[in-house]
Amino acid sequence: MVKKQKQRRVELSVTPRLDVIGLSGQEVVEFRKKEVEMNDRDMLITKTRDSKNELESYILDNRPRIADGGILTEYMTKEQQAKFIQLANEYENWLYEDGADAELSVYQEKVKTLRAIGDAATDRRRNFEDVEFELPVFKQEVTKAKDTALGAIGKAEHITEEELREVAAKCDGALSWAEQEISRYREQPKSEAPLLTCATLREKQKEAVEAVRVVVQRPAPPKPKEAAAESKNEKSADEQAPAEVPPEENEEVPPVKDELD
Repeated sequence: MVKKQKQRRVELSVTPRLDVIGLSGQEVVEFRKKEVEMNDRDMLITKTRDSKNELESYILDNRPRIADGGILTEYMTKEQQAKFIQLANEYENWLYEDGADAELSVYQEKVKTLRAIGDAATDRRRNFEDVEFELPVFKQEVTKAKDTALGAIGKAEHITEEELREVAAKCDGALSWAEQEISRYREQPKSEAPLLTCATLREKQKEAVEAVRVVVQRPAPPKPKEAAAESKNEKSADEQAPAEVPPEENEEVPPVKDELD
């Protein structure tokens, strides 16, 4: 029998050696800290330069669009327009004077202030153009769904004419809704928050098309004869299956004779 050896756990302390040729461990640590500081400083310089360039570019790109006759003029109020032009001129002068060597946070704050006005106008313009583009698609898809519903009348016994005309009427309602909403949207000042969006149009279109799809694609129930035949086949299979005969309670099972006897 092998004698089990006793084992004892001992806590060990490890001191890493950072010494390299010609440098002590402390010097290596100090150089590492300086390297991290240099990388952080370079990153800050890059971010600051990029933010400064962003501010300058935003002013030069958007001031003509927002000035009188620009593509964004009608998508903001006179007060918003005047405010943006004032800030753009003020920030541009500042950039070439006291702001030439400003901190990152200062550039970021000025960009944020201008974007709050300029980006909102850009979004309103984009939405107006997108809605005008989306409207014909909406009408085409909803009208197609309506025609599908009406064209299915009399084609399937399990789908009633009433059901099909009901979903076709939903399509008519969606088309009427779109006409009313686009009329209101075109009449509202373009400088206000839009009353209609592409997302709203698509959701309404989805509701109408889905209502038609659910009715038109509903599967037919099984015919009575087929159902009866299936039931009869199942019953016949049950009758043909051998029945299990349970052993009688007092029946003795003869012992199995051992071949060695």
